[in-house]
Amino acid sequence: MESSCVVKIFSVRLDQTCPDLAGLNLRSSKFYVLFDLPGYKLEATRTPAILPTRKPGASTRQDLVLKFDYESSYDYSSRGKRQALDDMLSRYHADVNFTLMCLPDESQSEVNLGRAVVRLDNRIARKEDVQKESFPVLSYYKEQVGTIKLSTSIPSLLLAVCIETNPAADDHIKDSLSRRTQSTSKADSREMCTVCISSVQLEQSSRALQNPELDNTNSFVSFDLPGFDMDETETSLSLPTPRPGRTKAKDFHLRFNFQKRFDYSYDTNYNKRIQLATLLMASPVKLPFTLVCEAEDQDSEFFLDFGTAVVKLEDRVSDGKDIQDESFPLLNGDEVVGSITISTNLPSLLREICDEIPEGKKKSITFLKS
Repeated sequence: MESSCVVKIFSVRLDQTCPDLAGLNLRSSKFYVLFDLPGYKLEATRTPAILPTRKPGASTRQDLVLKFDYESSYDYSSRGKRQALDDMLSRYHADVNFTLMCLPDESQSEVNLGRAVVRLDNRIARKEDVQKESFPVLSYYKEQVGTIKLSTSIPSLLLAVCIETNPAADDHIKDSLSRRTQSTSKADSREMCTVCISSVQLEQSSRALQNPELDNTNSFVSFDLPGFDMDETETSLSLPTPRPGRTKAKDFHLRFNFQKRFDYSYDTNYNKRIQLATLLMASPVKLPFTLVCEAEDQDSEFFLDFGTAVVKLEDRVSDGKDIQDESFPLLNGDEVVGSITISTNLPSLLREICDEIPEGKKKSITFLKS
């Protein structure tokens, strides 16, 4: 019986250019991370407070690194603790929050800088723990203040508890958890568009990846949503572009773990909702995702659209079927250079908007099934 959970917090990298960090003397402050584990009080689930360190050789303001190197094991052998895990599985979403706290000095109260949310549902279904992955830390105002690198074995522990509760669960867990993550609340499906970009898998042997211009570049994903600027529709992480012959095979799998909600509320963002409705008149109705390579050197203007995945939406909108952890090919010209794994409730939101369009104009939406 799996009876413990390991949590490792390696580091946090702070972006000092973020407006939400203005006014804080970060280099002389102490920091710690709080995380919520079922059955444990917060004083038992926090790292020691540390001072920041500067990345060796760094010359830019952004390179402020918090090296926690924290590791702890949490016992879940008791009935009460395992019941707390079972309660976690019954939530709408199973997730763990990692909150970055700042202690400026003795004269100031501690500051909540932001949190990273680690979604667990799909990991439990895939029987996949978190292995030294980076997640964006977002402030209360949804600005990215940095990234946190961590590992945890809680998905496999939750899977073990799920099987204990229902011995037949091992045969059906992927389907049941997948159905749960697909079911967004009615209010969200009417007003919010959620886009999740899990990862990109690049083909090591692709011709496009041999391009020497890609040396010393980082990669991020950009996508198009009507009503939102380009800088709002891209992943918060930019990861090193793997290089054939020099990069380990596992590093051709870029884990972005990106999730963002876009407000298309009828009451507060009506103009954006109208812009989204125009997408239904396009032919074809599609949502493109582009892997963009940018130079590591901040003074360079080098950008390259390395590959694009086009997600066609007509049938999904007509059926009201959302996208849940599906992979789509990335194309560079006629070459498949990799794949991207995404989730989004955009089809059901567009279907909702279809029902708001006057009958006269709805006739121009030719793909709708009767």
